[in-house]
Amino acid sequence: LPHPPFFSEHKYAHLFPPDQMKLSTSFYEETFEGKPPFQKAHALDGSHGASDEAGAKKELADYYTMIAMTDEHIGGVIEEYKRLGIWDDTLVLF
Repeated sequence: LPHPPFFSEHKYAHLFPPDQMKLSTSFYEETFEGKPPFQKAHALDGSHGASDEAGAKKELADYYTMIAMTDEHIGGVIEEYKRLGIWDDTLVLF
């Protein structure tokens, strides 16, 4: 799974505009009830994820962009294996 720092090719930048990202209601209502203490500590000190709405939307857009880029590149590898005739003898672990 993608993780910070997020880096993607420019051609993917338009796919997920941050202002169109929908955040989970838990972003606005998070109480950390029943969660491990480290999760609350990271959220409150800003060391793990965005603490404001705009930052969280940008982070989510970056995450989705990385997934799209990864999907395309893995697809390219699979197509090359098929072209080489080795796909039927290949096991992909991801």
